[in-house]
Amino acid sequence: MPIPENYMKAPHWSYSRLQKFATCSLQWAFQYYYKLEPEHKPLSLLFGGAFHSAATWIAINRKDGRRVDVTEAEDFFSECFLKECRSSENITFGDCNENGCDTLGRSMMACLLETWPDDETVIDAGLPFRVALTDYRGLPVSDKPMIGEFDLVSRLPDGTVAVIDWKTAARKWPADKASKDFQATCYLYAGWRDKGMDPEQTLFRYDVITKTAKPAVTRYPTMRKHDHFQRMLKLVGAVENAIKAEAFIPNESSYFCGDCVYAAACREWHRTQSKTISLPKAA
Repeated sequence: MPIPENYMKAPHWSYSRLQKFATCSLQWAFQYYYKLEPEHKPLSLLFGGAFHSAATWIAINRKDGRRVDVTEAEDFFSECFLKECRSSENITFGDCNENGCDTLGRSMMACLLETWPDDETVIDAGLPFRVALTDYRGLPVSDKPMIGEFDLVSRLPDGTVAVIDWKTAARKWPADKASKDFQATCYLYAGWRDKGMDPEQTLFRYDVITKTAKPAVTRYPTMRKHDHFQRMLKLVGAVENAIKAEAFIPNESSYFCGDCVYAAACREWHRTQSKTISLPKAA
């Protein structure tokens, strides 16, 4: 089930919005503050969307007691991916053209399906959430909720509930990345506040599928404590203060730069006229 439209239309935070601000606040501002039209659409974005749609379809079928075969999974990915490509304009291709990405995606779907743990039980897939951002005293830190979607919720063989997120990546992750990644903090907070999941007993796991000639799946489990949640909430408050001050700066060493959809606007950023600030006269 996709995130409900009314969740999306109302003012909100999400993991991706917070992460984007932390990574490049100027790119965040171009998209959400100044509301500029994207200059292009990266093919990688369409690829990731199609991959997640196909993986969710596999999970829902497993939840319903049906095991799809490899060809079905590959064909479902191709259908989603080509539909995205046909309905999008001004696509930039990067290192992979449409046919090459379709072939790669089919291979990755086969890898995901063939390595799917048979001893894990699907509880739900594509599960949306919306949660108020409140501190340990129950006081709000923002008037905006945080929204998102759990890719997969599964029960592991030992009975542990795991929130699982599928990632596509050029290579395997460093060993310590999962323990530092911000998404696990946001999603386990949402699981606690919105779904009644005990954060001390709930696992978050990144299932990373490599975009390589021979794809591989590596699973990175991690957990979070209440102190992580308080740090996240502190960050939300800091971000909102920075937005009020219009403290938007480029991060020219960011991994976002490669296919940034606001690259031209960024190049012109320092040439634009500075905002005039009017201060009240002293009495």
